[in-house]
Amino acid sequence: MGQSWQALASPEGVLEKASRVRQVDKIRYLGVTSHRLLMALRLVSSGLFDIIQFPFTLVKEETANEFVPLAAALGQGIIVMKPFAGGVLTMLPWRSTSFH
Repeated sequence: MGQSWQALASPEGVLEKASRVRQVDKIRYLGVTSHRLLMALRLVSSGLFDIIQFPFTLVKEETANEFVPLAAALGQGIIVMKPFAGGVLTMLPWRSTSFH
């Protein structure tokens, strides 16, 4: 994660460039996607984004316990990715496979 964050947050990195474009009203909102919790927490904490897309299911409690409260406290929106845990929740034994 260290190299990924350094590439994003370096003085001439993507975050700096996106921030400059936003300041001159070329873009209104800035969003990001992450698949790793630590990176997502860092991205949210940066305060640079309006919205973040992250895998969120009831299977991974750390998302609900760490990521969601932080994003909410900073006023950032969340787009839920993989709400059925990549299909795991659709294969539970109680789930009917027939549709009526």
